[in-house]
Amino acid sequence: MSAKPSTAPVGELDLARPPVSLVVCQVRHETQPAACDPAVVLAIADALDWDTRLEEHRPTVSLADTDPAPPARGWRMQSTDGEWTVTLQTDHFAIETSHYRGWEEFSRRARTLIQAVQDATQPEIEQRIGLRYVNQLQHPEVTEPVHWRSFISDALYQDTLYTSAGDDLQAVMQVVDLQPEPAHRIVMRHGFQRREGLAYVLDSDCSRQRQRAFETEAICVSLEHLHSMARSAFVWATTKDLRTYYA
Repeated sequence: MSAKPSTAPVGELDLARPPVSLVVCQVRHETQPAACDPAVVLAIADALDWDTRLEEHRPTVSLADTDPAPPARGWRMQSTDGEWTVTLQTDHFAIETSHYRGWEEFSRRARTLIQAVQDATQPEIEQRIGLRYVNQLQHPEVTEPVHWRSFISDALYQDTLYTSAGDDLQAVMQVVDLQPEPAHRIVMRHGFQRREGLAYVLDSDCSRQRQRAFETEAICVSLEHLHSMARSAFVWATTKDLRTYYA
């Protein structure tokens, strides 16, 4: 097992049953108060190639809040089938789904949103692109925490912790922060909780963090690269036996 995930494409990771519970793409840009104007939001909604329900979101203000600045207004667009959500704020936008059916569909919808935002609000600076995959791993052979030894890679699984704690071990959640190349990071949260039936959570947030001109094509190229990073991180974190189970 390598010391860190490779950023090269991973051809073996074409899973028939990907254990993905959530995928999120977020793009940050310079603050633009007009980005949440109703006319702008409607233009973005009209540019999407799926029907959405539009909902305004205002953060709750506490009576103890002494900040004179009003909370930022944002918007939420949910697809009529409830499977996709777009959020718009003055300094970022995001698309997410809890019904992931593969990268082709997700990347197509992400591109549509990115282009719609560029056309409607014309941001000038891209500050960060993030692609997050939350995997809920399960396996019929796992009935105790130590059984994850066969399915989580040696790079992450801590045998001494699991075996020494025994039945007392109720939950484990650890964070690995990697920088596989300049301007790119992978923050991986992983572990399990007994109350969730011993499901192992593998939450990978891959990002590009370097300012440049906001251009849809450049963002989409970087998004493809982040997708390759996420695939490699999954392979790095799991064993072949687990990937065979989901294949």
